[in-house]
Amino acid sequence: MSLTRKRRPTTLTGMKQNTSRFANINPPRARRHLVSVLAVIGSASLACANDPLDQRDLGNTSGLLTSEPEPDRTPLVGADGEIDRFIEGRWLGHAENPFAASTVDGERPVYAFPSGSTDITLELSLETGLLEGQLVFGSGSVPAPETGVAYPPGFDPQRALGESELQLPPVEGFVNLVDQSTIHFPDGIGGDIPAASYDSNAAYDDWCRLQPPVPTDDGRFECRSDDSDVQELCNASNLCTCTETECRAGESITDLWIVRDGDGLLVVPDRLYLDYGVLIGRTRPAGSVRFERVE
Repeated sequence: MSLTRKRRPTTLTGMKQNTSRFANINPPRARRHLVSVLAVIGSASLACANDPLDQRDLGNTSGLLTSEPEPDRTPLVGADGEIDRFIEGRWLGHAENPFAASTVDGERPVYAFPSGSTDITLELSLETGLLEGQLVFGSGSVPAPETGVAYPPGFDPQRALGESELQLPPVEGFVNLVDQSTIHFPDGIGGDIPAASYDSNAAYDDWCRLQPPVPTDDGRFECRSDDSDVQELCNASNLCTCTETECRAGESITDLWIVRDGDGLLVVPDRLYLDYGVLIGRTRPAGSVRFERVE
């Protein structure tokens, strides 16, 4: 089941808002099908009644090994196709850093943005009948882009190039507008799953606009620079699109698949890279992000 996308301006105090629509130059959106992203987590019983060793007490005074139950994961779309209003509100999430060493107590650290913030803020509403809202990574101020200077600060584009595309990190503090894309997910957890989406290139539009378009031998125009890092950004097929008069950021849609996880939300992005490409040679793909409601 697919629903018509509808975008509604939203604001978040103290942070920059995405209002670009790129109506004339954006390429068509390419949707990816997710396969086996979400699964129900069950529990396993320990039963070996026919083994004589099972009758021995080997020092463990508990009869069975037990663990805390996982939260119930349930679909947010009813049989009537309506999204559960549980999804509405302000949510605060953190993304596990899969490449960082575990702490002494076995906990996995969460990813920190350049400001040191680990927050990912998601606000969702069904006020118009469709899922809308905004998504903000970190809590720092949006860095000001400059002509001829790579963006965002600290990002190493030469380590984030995958074929002709760059694995671009989110720009901290930028308000990404979120709206509904589709609400169908085959099988999964027993019901349809809403997918919200945002244009992950919108935060780069001001940077692209500052880069002067340069004519090419075949009559096209492109972003070009003597700085190698800037040129990597210009070379990326998934970032700036130029005409004779200006360069703009082309649209790049990231879907966020959302399921209820107990009293929280579990969000699985189809493609999201958090790292700025300076530690392991490539930006780090983000996995699922768990959100708790902010009262």
